[in-house]
Amino acid sequence: MGSRLAIEVRGVRIAYGTADVLHGVTLEVPAGGFLAVVGPNGSGKSTLLRAVARALKPRAGAVLLDGRDVGSWDSREFAREVAVVPQHGEPAFDYTARELVAMGRTPYERRFTPDAGGREAVEGAMRRVGVWELRDRPASTLSGGERQLVRLARALAQQPEVLLLDEPTNHLDIRHQVTFMEVLKGLNRGGVTVLMVVHDLNLAARYADRVIVMREGEISAAGPPSAALNPAVVRAVFGAEVEVSVSPRTGALNVQTVGVPDPGAGGEPRVHLVCGGGSGAALMRRLYEEGIPFSAGVVNAGDTDHALARALGAPVVEGAPYSPVSDEAHAANVAAAERAELVAVCDMPVGPGNLRNLQAALEALDAGVPVVLLRDGPHHGEKRDYTGGAATELARRLKSGGARVVESADGVVRLLAPDRGAGREPAARRTS
Repeated sequence: MGSRLAIEVRGVRIAYGTADVLHGVTLEVPAGGFLAVVGPNGSGKSTLLRAVARALKPRAGAVLLDGRDVGSWDSREFAREVAVVPQHGEPAFDYTARELVAMGRTPYERRFTPDAGGREAVEGAMRRVGVWELRDRPASTLSGGERQLVRLARALAQQPEVLLLDEPTNHLDIRHQVTFMEVLKGLNRGGVTVLMVVHDLNLAARYADRVIVMREGEISAAGPPSAALNPAVVRAVFGAEVEVSVSPRTGALNVQTVGVPDPGAGGEPRVHLVCGGGSGAALMRRLYEEGIPFSAGVVNAGDTDHALARALGAPVVEGAPYSPVSDEAHAANVAAAERAELVAVCDMPVGPGNLRNLQAALEALDAGVPVVLLRDGPHHGEKRDYTGGAATELARRLKSGGARVVESADGVVRLLAPDRGAGREPAARRTS
């Protein structure tokens, strides 16, 4: 590959007919950077990308590559440094995957002069993207995800310093989407500069170093993902309410639309969840989707399970933050548990502050309410007792008194509605 490059867009205006669709856009992609461009339909994202790719000529301003106006580059020279990955589009003939990738070597071909290293470049690109095994397959036999990976391999065969991508994951299933983006991020880590137009805000947040948000041909926000995709920006540009959080597992920024749920199924709760610290989230959502009313408690105000239960319209027995379960809250929790058809004890850590929640489940069991112990969390099998053994003793009494273990939220749903529940849930089992 040649020297490291950077893209500069300086006050670019582009018009279709007499109407400007880009209004003086200015940005820079540092060499080795990864910039994602997001925005509503019609905001000018793809127009911007086409200007960088030399497919559109600005009526004002300039696009520079390595400090030179892109219009001054020889076409063959430009194609050796910049490759474009479109959403779709193939030649009319049914070429094999290898033949399609080999088209990326066109900038290196000259009349009467063989492309020295072309075969190695094609194979290397296909192996890097993971499509070498498809090399002899006609394009018509490939899935949409496989074809898009072949397009990426074709771009890599050009051995570019810069990749321009226009909605590259639009029609991919989740497996091919992740494969595509991980390959792309790996290339970026290796020094390839990436400019990607994308609709999915979470892909932009997870993979890009910087994000620009476009609206009506202008840049509304720019910066690191956490700054450019904050809720106020998304509300102003997209007209959507979102919640932005950070995944504790991956560290990735998550942008989630916030709808206003309906009140749920209504009626008396059929299930009472003993939960906390997020341990009840998956079950709450599953019950809500199935239209099965539930309650939860005792959950401290500010706890993620408290927030989710309230968001889904479920009654909550609330506790004070950073405080042990009070006598009043415990009595309300026992009453809620005894009114339910089933009590589900989630896989939560138990300390002195919430130990009485297990006691409430035991009192409900003694009153004849079935109790299940849910074991599907990421901490399954780890020690969860921070009470010096008191929680372990209560769990033993629950099991010996008839509490059963289920492996997932589906198992709880199946106990309440045997005709529902995805997959086959092992029979709830009594343990001793």
